[in-house]
Amino acid sequence: MSRKFAKPLMIILPVLIFLGVAGSFLPPVRNRLDLWVAEIRYKLNPPEEVVFIPQEQIDAIDLSVTQTLQVLLAPTNTPTPSPTSTPTATQPGPTFTPTLTPPPTLTPTPLPETVRLSGFKYQHQHGLWNYCGPSTLATTLSYWGWTVDRLEVGEYIRGSRSRTDDKNTMPYELQSYA
Repeated sequence: MSRKFAKPLMIILPVLIFLGVAGSFLPPVRNRLDLWVAEIRYKLNPPEEVVFIPQEQIDAIDLSVTQTLQVLLAPTNTPTPSPTSTPTATQPGPTFTPTLTPPPTLTPTPLPETVRLSGFKYQHQHGLWNYCGPSTLATTLSYWGWTVDRLEVGEYIRGSRSRTDDKNTMPYELQSYA
């Protein structure tokens, strides 16, 4: 390469690299770049080849439990004292061989087909703009014997029935009422 092109190339190349990196932070360019990176990652490591199989995990847990039980139930060697007199030969007794019994597995409690809740008064939000928070709180409080309705809760939280600009009910507002 001649000296005539070396100096401009030394200036233009870093500028082009800088502009390329800076341009990659622009949202439209970043979106396309992220898609390309994701496609490359999926081609290198396809997710359909990595499948979660719960049986492998169950087998690993069963193996670790079995090995732990074998270690805990295995007879331990205790040191024998050195004899002071000459021992006589005796008949060996029966040997104990531990049998491993797996611990009982918990069976899940079956879910009931139907559930009937009682002890509260349902408060609907219909006819009023975005009264889900006051209605839910009034329904919940009726379970503990409070006799309030959604209008009382909404009036306290929103300040007045005439305030139609406040369409939001924050959790801290419900908490301060309760």
